[in-house]
Amino acid sequence: MYRVGIDVGGTNTDACILDGELKVIHSVKVATTKDVETGVYNALKKVIDESKIDHSLIKYAMLGTTHCTNAIVERKRLNNVAMIRIGKPATTAILPFIDWPEDLREKIELDSILVSGGYEFD
Repeated sequence: MYRVGIDVGGTNTDACILDGELKVIHSVKVATTKDVETGVYNALKKVIDESKIDHSLIKYAMLGTTHCTNAIVERKRLNNVAMIRIGKPATTAILPFIDWPEDLREKIELDSILVSGGYEFD
């Protein structure tokens, strides 16, 4: 059994394969592409090809990226989102997006809803 880890950065996309004992058996670095999918594909293909493992034995894949953080900080490449907050009736006094910066809310907020549940469990 193997695991694949991929980290998409602003300049490079790194990928590594870990064995069942979580030891790195191979790692690669490729250029990050404008469309994230191509860079991830390139890194994944390269790390599998170079390691010569049977890809059917990969059971887990993890992906990390700063793209979301960068988009929020730069206020660029953002899409509208809807927020569902689970926690009613305890959270009705505090609305979703309440403490978000106004310029960020204006860029992404589409809608929000509060629904019952989420804060109590047996």
